[in-house]
Amino acid sequence: MAVNIFGIRHHGPGSARHLLAELEAFQPDMILVEGPPEANDLIPFLADPDLQPPVAILAYQTNQPSQAVFYPFATFSPEWQALHFALKNNLHVQFFDLPVGYWLGKPEIENPETEEPRPVGNPFDVLAAIAEKPSGEHWWDETVETRRTLSAGIFPAIQEAITTLRETHPAHTSPRDRIREAWMRQVIRKVQKAGYKNIAVVCGAWHGPALENFPPAKEDQELLKGLVAEKIEATWVPWTYARLTFDSGYGAGLVAPGWYSHLWEHPDDEGEYWLSQVAAVLRTSGKDTSTAHVVEASRLAVTLAALRNLTRPGLQEFNDAIVAVMGMGDPLLLHFLSESLLVGDQIGHTPDSIPRVPLVRDVEQLQRKLRLQPAADEKELLLDLRKENDLLRSTLLHRLQLIDIAWGRPLATSGKGTFKEEWMLKWHPEFHIRLVEQGIWGNTLQDACTAYLADRATHSQSMPEIVAILGNAILADLPAAVDHLIFRLDTLAATSSDIASLMESVSGLTSIIRYGNVRNTEIPALADMLGAMVVRICIGLPYACTGIDENVARGLFPLIRSTDEAIGIQAEEDNLALWLGALQQLYGSARSHSLLAGLAMQIAYSRNQLSPEALEKALHFHFSSTSDPAASAAWLEGFLSESGTVLLIDQALWAAVYAWIDTLSEDHFLALLPLLRRTFATFSASEKRKIGTQAQQGVAGPAIVGEESAPINFEAGKRAAETVLLFLNINPHQP
Repeated sequence: MAVNIFGIRHHGPGSARHLLAELEAFQPDMILVEGPPEANDLIPFLADPDLQPPVAILAYQTNQPSQAVFYPFATFSPEWQALHFALKNNLHVQFFDLPVGYWLGKPEIENPETEEPRPVGNPFDVLAAIAEKPSGEHWWDETVETRRTLSAGIFPAIQEAITTLRETHPAHTSPRDRIREAWMRQVIRKVQKAGYKNIAVVCGAWHGPALENFPPAKEDQELLKGLVAEKIEATWVPWTYARLTFDSGYGAGLVAPGWYSHLWEHPDDEGEYWLSQVAAVLRTSGKDTSTAHVVEASRLAVTLAALRNLTRPGLQEFNDAIVAVMGMGDPLLLHFLSESLLVGDQIGHTPDSIPRVPLVRDVEQLQRKLRLQPAADEKELLLDLRKENDLLRSTLLHRLQLIDIAWGRPLATSGKGTFKEEWMLKWHPEFHIRLVEQGIWGNTLQDACTAYLADRATHSQSMPEIVAILGNAILADLPAAVDHLIFRLDTLAATSSDIASLMESVSGLTSIIRYGNVRNTEIPALADMLGAMVVRICIGLPYACTGIDENVARGLFPLIRSTDEAIGIQAEEDNLALWLGALQQLYGSARSHSLLAGLAMQIAYSRNQLSPEALEKALHFHFSSTSDPAASAAWLEGFLSESGTVLLIDQALWAAVYAWIDTLSEDHFLALLPLLRRTFATFSASEKRKIGTQAQQGVAGPAIVGEESAPINFEAGKRAAETVLLFLNINPHQP
């Protein structure tokens, strides 16, 4: 009876190649592969040609799918090759790691309290130092993954090296690892007891020594005592090379899956073919890359390998050579190559016979029920929300968007509140992966969206963000999520002193209240919350506009305007009265920022809350000779923002501005010219043309209240008109 330990690196092409050769020589009657035993029933699916890697085993708790883990496989993964070898040769094969149900979602096993912090560093660096290699990764790559010749003694040599490392670095073996290894030894004992003679054990190299020299079975039983398993379900799901770069159930994220795939498919390549592929990608992008670049990069990679005491170049040497020769020293070139070559864009496929994740099944059932099947080509979809089936289709598309599955891209419609929605549909294979990932939030799409939004709201401190989520939750018809979001928003609003956030939230809430009834989702609590927010805004706004700098004022400027529009749309008399009172305090205080004071007075004036006499007095105050010219310009910008018509039709305002500009010294005028141009730049072309014409005619309008009338000085008026035309950027000599 023989037990052979094959210590590999997960997703290692060299490990896979050596493993296949050793299995062929050993001819086992049982192969044990590190992996979740709950997935043993999935192994026969490898015989289906429609199961194409990269794929992953998804294992999740049946009663709590949010507890899940992935075990990915690529063609070059040693475990994948071992499983195929067993099926091809009709051998017994099974996964033999600690069952997922014993540790998933159990902190005491995943991260035992008794576990000391894991030491920093890679123990393989010790071997690298002995062999005079740059790092442990370099040592392993050169010894195993990029090794050309197959050596019968490679796995015993690895076993001996790891045994020494585990003895000298015991802290690198965690308590959870010891539990896993105890379980693996128990499985080996059972397999031996069952009568298998030649047992091949395929595991991560670090575990190898622990599976060779067995302690008494009683010790392993003691380590496993008290473990309770949760029910686990498992399935195959499509995977991508990009996702192989993340840590997984194997804890082995790959930096460059595309490179490892190349090593598997072209083990004898000296680098010329790899660099030729790099050159082809660069040429496709329009970068001039010649054969000479390939030759020089190859020579440099070989030289770097020699300098680093390596027998052949690895990925790092090729990357350095690519940057130096093809990128002229710019490392950004590697970022460009990453997606297309270093990582790759491969995506796996699973057959229809594979068991589905609950969320995937639910979405597929909804698609069939609503006669809305996914397609790879773009398709426009026009929905009438007054029709039940169209409303349900809209709900499905909005819910998928909430969990970042943009199957439908909303197109522009005639306006908010319409019963029409237009979408552009296009299904991408990676959406299935996203569905699997989001399956951690719930078994059905409604439950997943509700849990996902509740989690976002719980961790968000931004009221505008929660208002935006709330609007989406209403469109997606998620009443439970809506209730949670309203509670969270109410909690934040009750304690917030951030006037800007409150104003931004009021605008969003008003839109929700106004258009929510399109889907029959009127929510009385929102109106009460909105009223409470308006009260807090009205109390705090005058103080928020006092003693602030230019940047803060310009940040508040659009929020004051949008809040005014929202309160006007709401048409609540009490809220409007409070708002106008707050604006009066704002423009009536000499300490308010001039830009915001001008805007507040414009709003009051447009709502007929300011008499002509009061306006003239304000103009006299802001444009008097004792006023700071910069503050006057800021006030004018706020008052005239987005509308030059008021300047044309209000003669008192025209006269005040006209006289103020005429009294400016040349130095003051030149200093203020950029500010004045910024103000007039917001006017329409017709407004600027009419203002220029009126200024050219020298119409100054009536005098400001409080000043004596004086004879019209047409010569001075002409000069003033030329000045006005200057900051309007109008040439008076052109027709």
